[in-house]
Amino acid sequence: MLVGHVLVVPHPVIDVAAILTTAGVVFEALREERHLSRTFGERYARYAARTGRFAPRLGPQRPANSA
Repeated sequence: MLVGHVLVVPHPVIDVAAILTTAGVVFEALREERHLSRTFGERYARYAARTGRFAPRLGPQRPANSA
């Protein structure tokens, strides 16, 4: 939706808002990943290795119980 606003409303304020929002989302994701890594250790490391941060990875998938 944010990309749509940037495209439909070409205004510098919208551009700045989009950049700040994206930076905030990335920062929060990194912070949560550190927390999950400390909390779940190797289990989370295996999970993170097979999933994407913001979008699912494409390609062949292994069953969830194989690791």
